Amino acid sequence: NTRRRTCVSCGWGVLASTAMIFRSSTSSPSPGSSARSEATAAALTWAVGDGADLATVLDLELLDRLLLGHAGAPLRLALEASSVGRSIGASGLHTSFRTLLFSAELDGIEPADYPRFAPLVHDALARCAARGFAADEIAAALDQLELARREISGDHYPFGLDLCLRAIYAWNHGADPLPFLDQSAQLAALRRRAGRPGWGRGASDDGDVGSRDRRFDRGPSSGDGP
Repeated sequence: NTRRRTCVSCGWGVLASTAMIFRSSTSSPSPGSSARSEATAAALTWAVGDGADLATVLDLELLDRLLLGHAGAPLRLALEASSVGRSIGASGLHTSFRTLLFSAELDGIEPADYPRFAPLVHDALARCAARGFAADEIAAALDQLELARREISGDHYPFGLDLCLRAIYAWNHGADPLPFLDQSAQLAALRRRAGRPGWGRGASDDGDVGSRDRRFDRGPSSGDGP
C-alpha cells in the first residue's frame, strides 16, 4: 500500500477545503464477472461545511443539484461521458455527519485509469467556477430544492415523525432545531443569495481556492486474478 500527497487546485470556491481521493480495487471481481473494473471505484471527497448551519446545508444542496442533479449537469456529464468509469456511484452531498461531505465518484474504473480521475473532476469544477450557472438553471434547481424541503409525502415516515427526525438531526449537532423545522425563512434567504449576479462563480486558479489532496491507493492483493 502506498500514500502520496500532492497539491492541486480544486477549481471551486466552496470546495476549497482538504480533499481526499480514495482509490480501491477489491481482491476479486464481482460474482459472475471477469472484468476487474466491475470491482473498482475512485472517489474524491471534500469536507465542505458545518451541518449545524442550515444556510450552509441549503447552499450546498443547491450546488449539488446544479452539479449532479440531472444527466446534463456539468459534473455528472463530465463523469458519465468520460468513458473512464461505469457510473457516478455515490457522488453528491452527504449530510449524515456534522461535517458535510461532497463527493465525486466513479464506479467501475480501471486501476490504470486512476490518474485520469482527479484531473477530470477538477477540470469540470474549474469550468463551472469560471462560467457559473445560467439563471434559469438556478431557478429550476431552487424550485426542486424547495419542493423537496416542503413536501409532505408520507411515503417514508409519518409527517410528525419526519419532523422529529429533522429536530434530532440539528439537536445532535448542537444546533437550534427550530430553523430545521420551519425552513421558510432560510429558503427565502437562499433565493435572495442565489439571485445575486455571479452566484455560483469562483476563481479556478486563485490561491484561496487551492486545496490539499490526499490520495490513498490500495492495490490488488497478491491473490487477485488478472
